[in-house]
Amino acid sequence: MFTEYLNTFIDRLPREQIFPLLTVTVDLPARASLARYMQRLLADIFGANILVTKLFTAQSDVYIADFALTAEQSRPRFVWQEIPTIPQITMLYNQVHALTIQKFEQVTGNQVEQIATNPTPRA
Repeated sequence: MFTEYLNTFIDRLPREQIFPLLTVTVDLPARASLARYMQRLLADIFGANILVTKLFTAQSDVYIADFALTAEQSRPRFVWQEIPTIPQITMLYNQVHALTIQKFEQVTGNQVEQIATNPTPRA
């Protein structure tokens, strides 16, 4: 019974107050429908507080584009010209969760113990 109450309580807390902010740049100017799809996909990632931007900046944590940005190699990037496959989306999910844990550990100074792997995303 306690677990049900705990899960309900956690589910009601705003993401912005729990998880560190990740900035994801979705730079798909010629593919507006793919950009909207990616924004919905990112909004549905459980356990992440994501701000989606259209322009790559120094604050961008992840870069999603339809072309390779050669000037910036230090941040995770995904180059997709069509709707990504389930394995590609899983790679994005795993990267977002890894960055969230990394930022959380930086802020708190505590190590986060991962209990289970991330589930396969919905198509």
